[in-house]
Amino acid sequence: MVTSLFGKTQKFCGSKSKINFKSSSFNFIIDFVTNDMDNSMGFNISLIPRITPNPDCHEVITLEAGQEYTLDSPFFGQGKVKKKAYCEWRLVAPEGSNIQVKKLISRLKPSSDCMKDFLLLNGNMEKLYPPATSLQYCNKFNTMDVMTTDTNMLYVAYQKKRAKTKGFRLIAMVV
Repeated sequence: MVTSLFGKTQKFCGSKSKINFKSSSFNFIIDFVTNDMDNSMGFNISLIPRITPNPDCHEVITLEAGQEYTLDSPFFGQGKVKKKAYCEWRLVAPEGSNIQVKKLISRLKPSSDCMKDFLLLNGNMEKLYPPATSLQYCNKFNTMDVMTTDTNMLYVAYQKKRAKTKGFRLIAMVV
């Protein structure tokens, strides 16, 4: 079983080959469990890191005191784009500062389970984005004054699998 961002889990069972797990982040937990039957003991697994084709994904962005910054996801507002995106950013403010998310515009195709397209925010430097301290979005909206981090870092994870998802724009300020 793989536990990824926001506590999402995927179970892979049996002798299937070429099962793929993709994540916006390189942070996830894999639990290997087997039974004592002779025909299903052990594992054969390969982990292959892949670099996203989106050049603006997976960045550490250093901000200055008082700076306002706009983060646009790949393909933001471009209409139907069939390309997938798995991205993660770290916004880093000077020590002793916080980051305020002043505005968030989401153009994610709504879903009830948030498994295909989602945006995650965490202001506590928690790489797995636990549900208790993270915000998860998987619908369309505009909102102001979303959050202020408890630390000088904002973690942002984004996954886009469907063509009708048009991304997001996040406007943040160092406070």
